[in-house]
Amino acid sequence: MRYAIQDKELSKEEIRAVARDFEDAVAEVLLKKTKEAVSKHGIKSLILGGGVSANTFLRQTFTEHFKAEESEVKLYLPNPKLSTDNSVMIALAGHARAKEALEPETATDTIVADGNRSLSQEV
Repeated sequence: MRYAIQDKELSKEEIRAVARDFEDAVAEVLLKKTKEAVSKHGIKSLILGGGVSANTFLRQTFTEHFKAEESEVKLYLPNPKLSTDNSVMIALAGHARAKEALEPETATDTIVADGNRSLSQEV
């Protein structure tokens, strides 16, 4: 796969640098917002979860900040093998909704996908 900016093909080093800068920026923003929430709400325990918690750099960033001696917040990190996103839950919820909504006589060719529907609304 080729990556280009304004018709200039990027080198592997440039691609790595852009990816690194992006990862740094994401970690910085997430840590800043988390620190603000911890301070505002007096949080004493923090769980970093979901698929994002599998990211090594993000885990390291949060660990360095919240496991520092001056931090009063207890940081919990799941095993990276257990750090998954919620796509399976969403798929199962969608399957249950579809199964519930379809009557045996309903033809599947009449189903229309709507990506903006809420999983929490009644059908």
